[in-house]
Amino acid sequence: MLILGIDPGSYNTGFGIIKICSQNKKPLYVTSGIIKLSHITEFDAKLVELYKNISEIIFHYKPDIAAIEDLFVYKNVKSAIKLSHARASCILALANANIKFRSYPPRLVKKIVTGHGGADKDSVQHMVKSILSLPSNHIIKADASDALAIALTRYYDSNKITV
Repeated sequence: MLILGIDPGSYNTGFGIIKICSQNKKPLYVTSGIIKLSHITEFDAKLVELYKNISEIIFHYKPDIAAIEDLFVYKNVKSAIKLSHARASCILALANANIKFRSYPPRLVKKIVTGHGGADKDSVQHMVKSILSLPSNHIIKADASDALAIALTRYYDSNKITV
């Protein structure tokens, strides 16, 4: 089973895919990365590009299920609206591919992966590497690490497993 995790953003969107082996049920790293949108000036064009990129990832890897980070409270309403639009582009790509997904709030993702809902990005990166048995010199940027944490949350939530 392949699980796609998405950390949506209007400048950078992280994605991560993990594989669950049927034998030992241990999550394994498949791939991760960042869809960079900062070079695109028109916001509508960013949304289209994000949709295309997520659709390509889905087509190439064919995940079975997915998870996406939920919105959190913003002080800046304009930022929240932009993030909502980016999230909607990702959700549309998932829906068009008939991939069932769940949304998870950032604090829950951090709590499930690190044990603390207020964990910083370094702690999330460290635990993602540890859970996926990645070497310490394996570099995963923050948005991609967050996406892998979201995929792990989907796995743990689906199987009611605690770390």
